[in-house]
Formats: sequence, structure tokens, C-alpha cells
Amino acid sequence: MSILGEQAVHVTLEATTITAHTLRDIIIKLLENAHKPKSGEQSLKKLNIQKESLVSVDYPSDDIVQLRKMLNRYGVDFCVMKNRGTGRHSVFFKSNDINKVYHGLERWIDSTTSDAGKKSIYKAVSNAQSLQAAYAARNNLINKKRSDRNL
Repeated sequence: MSILGEQAVHVTLEATTITAHTLRDIIIKLLENAHKPKSGEQSLKKLNIQKESLVSVDYPSDDIVQLRKMLNRYGVDFCVMKNRGTGRHSVFFKSNDINKVYHGLERWIDSTTSDAGKKSIYKAVSNAQSLQAAYAARNNLINKKRSDRNL
């Protein structure tokens, strides 16, 4: 075998060894993180498995999507269950996440109240269209009265 052939085999062997070590390290990391609970929305059973006390809050149904987004953004472990009788939702979360929930709700309330003072572009356009229609109807009526006087 030539020197180049031996070098090629040697480089291939080293690359295979490095790849095997890298794959082994990745698998070890995945196995270490497999038993850790993920944050975000979970079932009530998974929250209870974590053996921490839970807090529940009743929440109206109209803004539940926004609440879910906010809780996921702040990394809160939570579970949402709908009460079929009242139509409201019960939100369960760990008691050590109360500060995160409070801070997130505070920021969410601030953002919704600051948006309330701003006019929607769609509302402004629809108001302008209704004013234009009313103005056109008024002009048609005035023109009709003028034409009736001229006859």
C-alpha cells in the first residue's frame, strides 16, 4: 500500500473515532435531560408528579389563548382545565412560579390597557366609509330637491 493510501485510511479512522465520540456525548446528554420535566403547558398528572404544591386560579374563557402564550413565554409550568358547568377555565401552576405569573400578568395588563387608547386602523376606515356613504346620501337628497324645484 502506498503512503497516500495509508494516510487516507488513518484520516478516515480518526474521523470515524471523532464522530463516534461526538455521537456518544450527544446520546449521553439526551439521556440526562430525558427525565427532566419540560416547562410550559402540561397535564395535571405531570404537574403532580413533580411533587410541588399547586395553586389554581379561575380565569374567564375569553382571553385564555393570551394567558397560555404569556405563561409559556415566562417558562411557567401550568395546566388549563375547562369547567363545563360555568364555562370558565381553571389554571393550575406550581406555587414557586407565583412571582413569574404575577409579573407576566402585570405586563400583559399594561400592554392591553396601553393598546386600548389607540384607534384601530380598521375602525378608522369603516368610520370614514360610513361618513362618506352618509355624505353621498345627503348630496343625492339635496340634488333631488333642487331638480324638483326646477321642474
